[in-house]
Parts: sequence; C-alpha cells; structure tokens
Amino acid sequence: MKKLITVISLVFIGLIAFSQNGNSALTINGRLLSDSCGETIMLRGVNHGNIWTTNLGIDEFAQIAQTNANCVRICLERKYESWVGGNPVIEDLRGGQIDTIIQAALDQKLIPIVELHDFTDGSIEHSRIQTNLDSAVMFWTEPSVMTALKKHSRFLILNLANEPEHWLDTEQEFYNACSSAIAGIRAAGLKVPIMIDGMHWGQDHTFFINNGNGANLLTVDPEHKLLFSVHTYWESALIPDAEMTNRFTDMYNSNLPFVIGEFAYDIGNTCTNTINYHLIMDLCQQNHIGYLYWWWGFYNAGSNTCLSMTHSGTYAGLADQGLEVAVTYANSIQNTSVKPHLIIYGNCLTGINEHNSFDFSVSPNPSYGTFTINSSFKPVNVKLMDVLGNEIPLTKIKTASYSFSSARSGIYIIMVSMTNGELAIKKLIVQ
Repeated sequence: MKKLITVISLVFIGLIAFSQNGNSALTINGRLLSDSCGETIMLRGVNHGNIWTTNLGIDEFAQIAQTNANCVRICLERKYESWVGGNPVIEDLRGGQIDTIIQAALDQKLIPIVELHDFTDGSIEHSRIQTNLDSAVMFWTEPSVMTALKKHSRFLILNLANEPEHWLDTEQEFYNACSSAIAGIRAAGLKVPIMIDGMHWGQDHTFFINNGNGANLLTVDPEHKLLFSVHTYWESALIPDAEMTNRFTDMYNSNLPFVIGEFAYDIGNTCTNTINYHLIMDLCQQNHIGYLYWWWGFYNAGSNTCLSMTHSGTYAGLADQGLEVAVTYANSIQNTSVKPHLIIYGNCLTGINEHNSFDFSVSPNPSYGTFTINSSFKPVNVKLMDVLGNEIPLTKIKTASYSFSSARSGIYIIMVSMTNGELAIKKLIVQ
C-alpha cells in the first residue's frame, strides 16, 4: 500500500495547472478537436433551445450533465422572451445574458457551443448568405457580447449561425461569406474554435470537401481553428445504410474536422419520417466524429415537441429515442462521452511516463472496456486506478488482456509491476 500511495503521488506531480489567461484551451489537430493538454475531445452532447424557455434555459443544464455529455449547443436569438410573472416580454439579447448562460454551462463541466438561430433558412432575414453572416458577425462583435465571449474563451466554441442559407447561394458565394465572417470574428480578437454549418440547411458535407473549400478556410483562419458542422436531415428517411456509411467515410477520409451538429430520429418536425439514428451514432463512434442530438427538452412542457428527448426537461424524464441516445444505446452519450481532464480539474494530467522503470504499451487506447498490455516483460500485477487513487476491478480475459465494467468515461492510470518490484504507469482514456 505504501508503494501504491507513492506512485499515485508521483502521478500527481504531473498535474500541471493551466493558467487562467483568458486564451482558448481548445485547438484543432488535423481532423480532431483537442485541448491544450493534448487530450482529444470527441464532442458528445445535445442541442438546447435556451432562448425559447424560462430562465434562459439554465435550469436544464444540470439535467443534461447527468448524461455525462461533455458539451451543449446553446441556441440563441437576438431577441428573446423574458418570462416575468408567467408573461413573455420581448427583450434584446445582450452580453450579460450570454455571460450568465455560458457560465451556467461551464459550472456543469459542459463545453458551451453558442449559436445564433435567427437566420435559419432565412426565416427572419430572408437574405442571402453574405448578408446573413455579416449580420451574425455584427451581433457577435457587439461590445457587450464580445466581452462575454472573451471572458469564457478558454472552453468556448462559436457556431457562426444556424443553417444560414437555403438553396440560392452558390458554392463560391458560401465560401466567400464564411471567409469574411471568420476574418470579422478574428479581427475582434476572439481566438476560439469557430463552427460553420454546411450548405443547404447544414446537410451538405460535400461543400467542405469539394475544391478544397474546407482546407482553404482553415488556411484563411489565422488561428486554424474551424469545425465543419453537418446536420443529417438528409433527403429521405429511406436513405440506404450504405449511402450513409459512404458519407461518413468521405468525411473521415477528408481529414477535415467534421462534427454532426444536429441529428434526430426524424428528418423533420412531424416525427413520421424516421432515419437510422442508431447508425449515425455508430458511424460517429467508428469514425471519431462528434455529435449533438436535436434536442433536449424543457421544464415548461408547452415548449416541448415530439423531438424532445425529455418532455419534462429532466434526466428522469428521458424516454424512447431520447433515452436511447442519452443513456441506453451502445454508442449513447453516456457510453461514449469523455469529459476532458482540463475542464474538470483545471489542469493537465502529464508526466505519467517519466517514472517508468521499464516500458510497455496499452491497446486499444482509448478503451471501451478491455485493454491489452504489450511488453517484452511479463507483468506480474496490473491495476487500473482513477486519478483519485481508487482501484477499478479488472477481470483477466487472456494473457495480458483485461476487461472492466465499473469505470465511467474519463482518464485512468494503468499500473504494472514486475517480479523484482519495479513499477511502470501509463495513462488510459476510457470511452
């Protein structure tokens, strides 16, 4: 026990604090989102209509967090209904409210993805893409709003605008509008990752792949921090599984940072045209692509629709498809989401390999319930520990291979000892 405590202490020597300097801790490495500690972040979360419910939708964040989601997409509009005494009062959305919403999400260890919903299919502006994105940038860079965004820039993602065009804009016009919007946000000094919805209600992933559009936008961005969002309300509920698989394969092979910004079990609002949402989750997991389900649900029942995951706004109220996506399906949010160590503890878990007396590797890593020790030495004892020093029970399934069932998603420590008493440790990510 004394040696175990010593090793755990050595591990925590590697907990390096991340300075609170207001810079973004999020970056893009190839096709993956990661943090400043080098940990890959696979977004797993939900969309939440904060602007359409009481108390700016803040009350639901604690319920969403119970799914183990690591992010939430926050729907905003430039005007909102402030509910006072049961009656809505239309007010302008400003930085103070946005500050409050973002902080409430961060309090629940959810990465906030803020988006502006005004321009969906031109429903308010009835304008072309350039006008819509110009208006969005004007809102985001309004002084009180920009102050709130910069205050929380460490873990923030900015989604420029939700589905800001229909079918009228050309690919070149769409590219030009996105390019100028990126320039406007960066000129204001915001360095967070920017999420861009695809063409045609967000459904067209090919825009980012065609003609090098996605790669060129990443080059145009001085921060090189873009996420390309696809909304999978595809042409027909009868889209063949093979075609859906091919689309995800194309996204993966592009080496671009794609994310499924919206998906649901139905491709519309009638809830009569179901799509293979199980396959969407499976393909996201297989191709290491983030996903956000549409949408959570509200405490005020009158705001819920057939697409609400919970009709009470609570975790306990999850049912049917919502329960599957959040909890019970194999590739649900709860089963695949990993909250980065940095957002939970405020520091990096590093230096684990510095104390090894011998070397070994672990595969697969990330792990989904099993792992194998690969070493030229035969291990005598293998322990799996969480970062607080609690041991996770292991079952040996074959030589140097182990399984576990009680570990939640997160970062763990594998400790291997040899007959001569030597110890070595590695970090294992559990998904």
